[in-house]
Amino acid sequence: MPIRTVIADGCGEGIEAGVHKKPDLPSGLVVYTEPLRTKIGTSVPAISPVFGVSAAVDAQFSGTPDGIHNGTDSALYTASAISGTWTFDSTTQANSGTKSIDASATVNNDEALLTRASTISTGAFTAVTGFIYLTSFPSQGTKDIELRLRLAGADINGSVGLANFIDTGSFNVWQKFTISISDFGAAVSDVDEVVIKTVDIGGGQAPNYFIDDLQFEETGGATFTVTPPQGTVYTATNLSIQFAATTTDTTSTWNEIATLTLAAGIFLRSTIGGEPLVAIPAFTHLDLMAVPGFVSVWEGNGTTASVIYNIKFDDPLRLDSRNADSFEMIISDDFSSLLEFRLFTRGFTETF
Repeated sequence: MPIRTVIADGCGEGIEAGVHKKPDLPSGLVVYTEPLRTKIGTSVPAISPVFGVSAAVDAQFSGTPDGIHNGTDSALYTASAISGTWTFDSTTQANSGTKSIDASATVNNDEALLTRASTISTGAFTAVTGFIYLTSFPSQGTKDIELRLRLAGADINGSVGLANFIDTGSFNVWQKFTISISDFGAAVSDVDEVVIKTVDIGGGQAPNYFIDDLQFEETGGATFTVTPPQGTVYTATNLSIQFAATTTDTTSTWNEIATLTLAAGIFLRSTIGGEPLVAIPAFTHLDLMAVPGFVSVWEGNGTTASVIYNIKFDDPLRLDSRNADSFEMIISDDFSSLLEFRLFTRGFTETF
């Protein structure tokens, strides 16, 4: 004997679910759905607390830098090998002067120590910059070149991998890297040592590289940040970088970005739950075009032109305000000659 089953509303109201039958189909429940949260379509720009939404500014470093090491062209920090074979006064390559640090003979976990005669405070500086010359960077396994700060032999927070700040496929050219002091840890601390470490885990040889003109920068650089409105989760589905310049060009030049030749480049990064997940350094038009999903649109009238880089995220970027999630564009070149330079994201917000 069949058992009669009643689907009710679950709230004690006794309202039974409806049933509907089509001539060519069996009977079925009449159901409907409602969104758990209301989605509101919105556009969120990347904003700097200093410059607002416009990145057409001179973001070069200024002030008085604190030189760390330049291959002993100058008397700066004292260099020594914690482990491995390092040449601190190599004349094989040099970004400036005649010498640089040669790490070509290093292997996994080899470390170089650069020691200052007295301590300095990270609060007096905004970034660490330097130049790196790669001769090889195998794609097998895990490869990196790490920097970390120390005080009297004790590490200060974590290390920073240069692989996220350079083009690891660009060999035999000097590349500039820029690392915000905040990337080494949020707290202000005294420092008297910098450590360089070679990472080579898995197949393939260790990265071969030279480093030159490593220094702390006093002022400069700019960070433009996309943050979700408080009390919301913001899901970015599209990203747009917009440039406008005075130029007679009619198409994008492969080795420039909007008519500019960049030394430090444009650095794009998302931070989710306190962890950086996506890092894209872009120095040229081709660098941006190599990012999956990017499409560029160039328009010009022979006097001025605009180029817009659009990307549709295959996996939308979800930024939760409860976790202080963010998406950042970091620059330290001079963009002030541009008529405009902005980054926008498009997507939707949901309230908790």
